[in-house]
Amino acid sequence: MTCPGIGFTSGCMILLLCLALACVHYRAADDRDALLARNYCGACHAFPSPALLDKQTWKTSVLPVMANFMNLRYVGDSLKIISSLLRAPDSAALPDVVTISPEDFRRIEAFYLSAAPDSLPVQNGPGIPPGSDLFQIVLPVGNEHAPFSTAVAIDTLRHQIYQADAVKRSINVFDERLQQIDQVATNNICTALQVKNDSLYITNIGEFKPNPGKLTGNIMISPLAHKRKGSSLPRQLLDKLDRSVTSVTADLDNDGKPDELVCEFGFLKGNFCWYRNDGRGGYEKRLIKPVPGAIKVYVEDVNHDGRPDIWALFGQAREGISLFVNKGNGRFEEKEILTFPPVYGSSYFELADMDHDGKEDIIYTCGDNADYSRVLKNFHGVYIFLNQGNNIFKQAYFFPIHGCYKAIARDFDRDGDPDLACISYFADYDHRPEESFVYLENMGNLHFSPHTITNLPKGRWVSMDAGDADGDGRIDIVLGNLATPYQDRKDWQAGWMQAPALLLLHNNIK
Repeated sequence: MTCPGIGFTSGCMILLLCLALACVHYRAADDRDALLARNYCGACHAFPSPALLDKQTWKTSVLPVMANFMNLRYVGDSLKIISSLLRAPDSAALPDVVTISPEDFRRIEAFYLSAAPDSLPVQNGPGIPPGSDLFQIVLPVGNEHAPFSTAVAIDTLRHQIYQADAVKRSINVFDERLQQIDQVATNNICTALQVKNDSLYITNIGEFKPNPGKLTGNIMISPLAHKRKGSSLPRQLLDKLDRSVTSVTADLDNDGKPDELVCEFGFLKGNFCWYRNDGRGGYEKRLIKPVPGAIKVYVEDVNHDGRPDIWALFGQAREGISLFVNKGNGRFEEKEILTFPPVYGSSYFELADMDHDGKEDIIYTCGDNADYSRVLKNFHGVYIFLNQGNNIFKQAYFFPIHGCYKAIARDFDRDGDPDLACISYFADYDHRPEESFVYLENMGNLHFSPHTITNLPKGRWVSMDAGDADGDGRIDIVLGNLATPYQDRKDWQAGWMQAPALLLLHNNIK
């Protein structure tokens, strides 16, 4: 999953420093303010325009934090140099030297506050009417589970559904009617589930809140059986991981043994790496890119040379999607495919042929809104980038959804075109609560008709999976609800805690 709402994909502080020093528009070649911003951000990530945030957010939320992380602090109307001992404890990984003078920081501050808008534009997307009769809502039998789901998965072979419970620190196993039939203890917080053959691979983050120095993430494997009963303890494959959020089991070096590709999201530090299976029960760590923020990966032989390549999404630092080409002998060469401004909050992507040209396109979502700029953003939503060939992708579609968290492309209505099922974790619950789940029916030629589900229960859907849950040949959807407080909402205890922990959208297509 990407649980940005609990800090999994929120931009790390050292990289938000670059956000506060970035610019797109240059007033003149000798304009010192713009040149300062360009020099501080150019090597870090795509330049975000001051227009991406409003003046108040820059002034009160982003710039003061960035000043602190540069050994500067606002004291009244003044900007003072401070000792590194006074900085936030979790900035320990930053350099101890002052990297910019107060005068130069003021110039960049002035640039942003003069160029940023007073308020962000309102999303101009179409309405999302209810009424789709494609899916029937199925709730858990008894509905006794608290809404603290952090991952869900559909097992299409055994017709079972798995749900990670962050409170009980376990994996609950349900049948296709959402009757619980088993529980697997993990003693950790699971963020991703992978069903592979007769095993369930469990990726655990360790702790929601970043805690530098505490490597408590791990990867477990649990055997699977049809309609089994009785709790079991999975076997641990890897431990001491830095906030691992997802992993993929694959033979990356073609030696016949399954390796582990791991996104150690971390915080100020993190790693995108793989663990080589030594065949003797141990694993050897191999770094691919020693940066934090890796959040979603796919393994496939893109160039058809017989070696598995890797697609990866990074949700902080230099946000974007990269292709890591397998050069053999455990080496991977990165090719940046798409880059996004760090304020986007990249949350998910997947690959699917959306225009029937035989090439895989990219479906991308952004909407992680758990950093310092917690305002509704008009550029949050689901995007389609069409494959032009030679690893070039061009944006061809955008549907606005505040806080969009995931979009799955499947032919749900069985008409030959891939539709999109979308969830939002940071929806505009006061004005557009229907955008928490949106079904985009493909009408052809990249035209989509938006719908939500009539009488869909309230939920903050943080995880989603699609597959045939009951063996009837139709693609169903399972949603996981993580009802944590958001921006100090007063109705949290009153309403959100009564919501279901998960639900199944059973496909009724004839």
